[in-house]
Amino acid sequence: MVMTTRTTSKPDTFPARALWCAFPAALAVFAFAGCSDKNNAQAEAKKTPPAIPVLVAQAVEKRMPLRLHAIGNVETVASVAVKARVDGQIFRAYVRDGQDVAKGDLLFQLDPKPYQSQLAQAEANLAQSQAQLEYLRGQEKRYQELLAQNFVSREGYAQVASNYHSAEAGVNAAAAAVEKLVQGGVGADGHDR
Repeated sequence: MVMTTRTTSKPDTFPARALWCAFPAALAVFAFAGCSDKNNAQAEAKKTPPAIPVLVAQAVEKRMPLRLHAIGNVETVASVAVKARVDGQIFRAYVRDGQDVAKGDLLFQLDPKPYQSQLAQAEANLAQSQAQLEYLRGQEKRYQELLAQNFVSREGYAQVASNYHSAEAGVNAAAAAVEKLVQGGVGADGHDR
């Protein structure tokens, strides 16, 4: 004989069974809702630009240099063309490009060697002319005395007097050449005057 046992269980009630069925369904809904919110948040984050870091400081008042970086044309207020009165090689420059200068400022120094030799030559020519003048002055004085005693002809005296006056003009020309080199052009030190 077979014996069967029958277990009796509690009768299923509708609210308990509904609760057991509703719990997994609610979990699925919440999980799905959470995922969609997460996707929406990521999509929203992609649309907005990332935040930019900003440095903060206290504002203070101070002098700032004015700089303007631009492309354009510049016109000077005043300009002048600098031209040398004499030729020569620049020995030293006392100004830079764009520097403001005033009237009388030393700009350049030319190499003094060529001008020193020109001045020395002009002074030597002056000394030679003066020596020639002294000799001819003595000649003219002697011929004047000889003419008074009728020992020389008038043409002979006129020739000596003409040489004397020519020598005087030569001395004046040599002195003017020295003066021009010293005063009008470049001095012996090479500075433009």
